Amino acid sequence: MTRTSELPPRTGGRILFGLCVAVSLYGYASGWDSWLLLLLLFGVPVRRFCSWMYTGRLNRYRFLFGIYMVASVIGAFEAWQYGKTSEFLLRAVDLPVGPGAPDLFLEYDLPGVLFELYPERSEVLFIRGFQMKLCHDDLLSMEQHSVCRQFRNADLNAVRECFETALALNSRTDENLYYHYVEILMRQGASQGEVDAAAERWRRVFPLSERSDPRQVFVQDAPTDAGA
Repeated sequence: MTRTSELPPRTGGRILFGLCVAVSLYGYASGWDSWLLLLLLFGVPVRRFCSWMYTGRLNRYRFLFGIYMVASVIGAFEAWQYGKTSEFLLRAVDLPVGPGAPDLFLEYDLPGVLFELYPERSEVLFIRGFQMKLCHDDLLSMEQHSVCRQFRNADLNAVRECFETALALNSRTDENLYYHYVEILMRQGASQGEVDAAAERWRRVFPLSERSDPRQVFVQDAPTDAGA
């Protein structure tokens, strides 16, 4: 049995690289995306490098190299998916913008699932009330998201009740609860004393917070729902 008909590894790699170059030239003329062209051009050299890492002088680090490679691929994918990739890089390689983080409030109803499981937890009560507020503030959400249909008759009074139930548990871990409670009070036209007391409570529980005073942040929203 002879091996004269088999190609040496280097010759086979060169032929494969030449084929990738030819396909890339065709793709460039046809207007393919840059990321696909780069994948074709660098696929063979990267494969050769990985093979050398596993068989060459540095093969003692092959497992560590494999871990870093897998982590890099996953990290790059997540950076693209959640919009953390540089806009300059996206334009340079003609890569489309990633889908972004999933909407757990209106698309997947995470608050509803958590509320079924842990209805007594303050953080769950808050995100449930916040979900209700999102649906109340955007009338289009009632039509676009089936999650909001359960809140069709809900108003800011229901949101406030949900927040106050959570506050009664005296949790000191969720700053958003204290912060947005001030917003609801202002939008409902609550007395200045109630608003000030809620804002002072937020500042007392979270003295190191870098957020601006909620009375200043939500002042434009107050007249909108006053008297609701």
